[in-house]
Amino acid sequence: MIAEFFKQASADFKKYRPIAAWALNDKLENRFFSLQLESFRDLGYGGVMIIPWGGLPNSFMDSAWMDSVASIVRKAKTLGLEVWIWDDWCFPSGFGGGCVTEEKKFRAKRLKILLDIVVEDEEDVCLNIPANALAAAYFNIDKFNNISGPVHNLDIKHRDSITCTLKNRQRIVVVGWEYISAMEHTVRSHSRYLYPEQCDIYTNDDRDAWSVDMLNPEATDRFIHLVHEKYFERLKDYFGTTIKGFFYDEPHLPSLLPWNEKLPEQFLKKKGYSIFEHLVSIVVVKSIYDVKFIRLEDEHTKKVRADYVDVWTDMVKENFYGKIHSWCQKHGVFCTGHHTGDESLSDIVSKSGMFFKIMDESDMPGVDAVFRQIEPDRFNDASRLAGSVRHTKNIPLALSESLAVMGHSVHPDFIRFVSDYQIVRGINKFFYKLSNYNPERSWFFHPPELSKSNPLIKKYGKKVFERISQICWLASNGISGPKVCVFIPCTNYYTGEGDEIALIIEALAKKLVYSQIEFDYVWMGNLGASSVDNGKIIVSPDAYYDCLIIPEKSKLSDYELGLIRNLARAGANIISPETHMFSGENVIYSSCLEEIVGLLKEKIKVSSVSIEPENLPINILTRIYEDWQFYIFLNESGEQFDCRVSFQNEGCLYLLEQNSGYLLLAGRNNICLDFEPSETKIIVLNSTSSGKSKAIANGEQIKPENWILKLPSGRQIPLKEPLPSWNDLGYQGYSGVMTYRAEFICRKDAKIAILELGKVCYAATVFVDNKKAGDVIFTPFKIVLKDLKKGKHQLKIQVMNTPASSICGDRKKLRMLEEKGVFNGTYAPIYLSIDRQKLTSGLLGPVRIRIPDNLIIETFYSLYSSKIRK
Repeated sequence: MIAEFFKQASADFKKYRPIAAWALNDKLENRFFSLQLESFRDLGYGGVMIIPWGGLPNSFMDSAWMDSVASIVRKAKTLGLEVWIWDDWCFPSGFGGGCVTEEKKFRAKRLKILLDIVVEDEEDVCLNIPANALAAAYFNIDKFNNISGPVHNLDIKHRDSITCTLKNRQRIVVVGWEYISAMEHTVRSHSRYLYPEQCDIYTNDDRDAWSVDMLNPEATDRFIHLVHEKYFERLKDYFGTTIKGFFYDEPHLPSLLPWNEKLPEQFLKKKGYSIFEHLVSIVVVKSIYDVKFIRLEDEHTKKVRADYVDVWTDMVKENFYGKIHSWCQKHGVFCTGHHTGDESLSDIVSKSGMFFKIMDESDMPGVDAVFRQIEPDRFNDASRLAGSVRHTKNIPLALSESLAVMGHSVHPDFIRFVSDYQIVRGINKFFYKLSNYNPERSWFFHPPELSKSNPLIKKYGKKVFERISQICWLASNGISGPKVCVFIPCTNYYTGEGDEIALIIEALAKKLVYSQIEFDYVWMGNLGASSVDNGKIIVSPDAYYDCLIIPEKSKLSDYELGLIRNLARAGANIISPETHMFSGENVIYSSCLEEIVGLLKEKIKVSSVSIEPENLPINILTRIYEDWQFYIFLNESGEQFDCRVSFQNEGCLYLLEQNSGYLLLAGRNNICLDFEPSETKIIVLNSTSSGKSKAIANGEQIKPENWILKLPSGRQIPLKEPLPSWNDLGYQGYSGVMTYRAEFICRKDAKIAILELGKVCYAATVFVDNKKAGDVIFTPFKIVLKDLKKGKHQLKIQVMNTPASSICGDRKKLRMLEEKGVFNGTYAPIYLSIDRQKLTSGLLGPVRIRIPDNLIIETFYSLYSSKIRK
């Protein structure tokens, strides 16, 4: 039965356990970090990522640091924990704690307008050519001083000045390069061990912190020598075993106009013409009242811009990511991480390069989920980028660095939602950020705190993290249901028009997701090696798609057009806007989202589930294991609704109750489901079951009475439904536990009952007759109770809220903290606004106990019993 199925798989769960991003932010002592490692293991983490963080007193990669890391690795090995190494001493990765960029030749450069003047008719011009100048040109202008007509280049090689007389009203521009200082949010604020002065992420100017030149292979060699080689020299015996790999974080230039002395040579080699002749054209962007409009450029300039982006992305891929990846492969460890611009579909080409190209050099494609990127009612499909790379390249794992700067109000069910949101998009490995070595020192800087120092994590973290690893395993194995693929047109992004095409792709993605049609993103790199079999596009042995969809307004290069035409001639199912003509009997022309969904469901038949009413915000992931089919449904909205779900395949349906871990018989083929806001439902279909199966009958409903609440002072007060929030009782600034007691009467013996807590803010532990029934931390807040005898019973519910209430629940206390300066230079302006929205605390109900007339359950999480209870 199903329990035996999971029992056999339980040994694989460990691979999917989340990793604690461990910020080492104080003087390191063996005794303290040994205790923390043990606590991470006890919480259900699969390992740690070692991060040198602000407050660490060590010098960059000094012997004391290496001694501490060696001790951490040895201890982790005894505990069976993985170790990942954050590959720099801050972020962005690549600058080697500032040591790489001490040499000017390794500092990043970007194109810049050095001189820009408007010359009146017949005016004589004499200009000195600035240092670092690369190109100069003049051109006619319109009333907004934009380029109007051809651009005339001026020869500035071996010259110190420009002398000329221009006709009409014209503009002269000289383009050159400048060094780029460190990233927008300051290096210093996170690297207090490097600098003596106090640092503020909003005001510090990074005056001597420089970005690294990712186009320069020698800079990357220097970085590897300073960091990777030093770890290997000391810890090589653990490489590939305890030490799993290196994690890079947000490496970028940061500029979309990078420059390197070797770029002109590479450009000429790859594109066949000189970039110097077009530098002015691609740097001077058309604008109207200071608003830039790249899309107004002429097609030739767009073509040059696309070629330029393509070349520097190739250089970043080869000279930075490629070199690090090759080093990791040679030394038996994984190369992974995430770059900038992976939080949205508009930044597929970012300051780190083109996402899909860069992920060619990753053993575990990654994205970031930070701030309020993921929350109910906010559609964001960016996580699918890494999930799609994983699927199309047949890579076992795709990662997300999740929860960073999401505030003190992060709670178990929110961790579940953020994780599930990404799991259904292909993510199956999480690096949860942040667990501080010294939590007190960084409590206000970068929450949430995800170690045992957070009471919610201490009490409920193990259940949360075990649940995540199990669902990741479930979503990663077996085979998928029917899927389609959505083409990402690189040309749109390369020409600087990514924002416009991203809106179109996101609208298409949202329509597919909420029509329960599963899909991946593909790009030209996938289609080049694809084949076609009976209309399906085979990208890899485990990635095959029933249809390729070309988004409206896609600009396709000749190469992209050629790839798609080959697929069309081979009989692939393709839906394309009419602007692109492909010959093939399976090609359908449409840009209407409703029509596309109808074609996919009715003609191509890619949906195995239908939901009524249609267009509900429900995402679905299907996994098939021989006779068992698993459907993960996620309500991505903050609304409650009921719906009817019909399954194409016949069989017996079970509903997983996620708090107690039982499978509840739900019916056959066609069932009604009620979704709470942001709820995950997991439905299991057994296709071998025969005969009639009855779903849960409502049966008797019991309302607990005589409510008493024990306050933090020890005083007990009676309550009546509706139950009040702690704020209403004067405890708006309290974080911790309060205990509720009530009584209920069973009129007959009950083998099984379901306790429904209603709304809980934000986690609860339930006792019946002073025996623990379980932890209730996931929406909907329900739990299965067993073997209730006829008569009166005592109900005790311990409810815990989040640390956010103690920080910003009380306005006077918050004002006092602000006056003390505890938020100065921190991320508080971001996370406090989030925390203020989650200050309601307590058990709000309504609380009910249902004793169904008939119910079949089976163990899911315990995995030790295959008995079926009736």
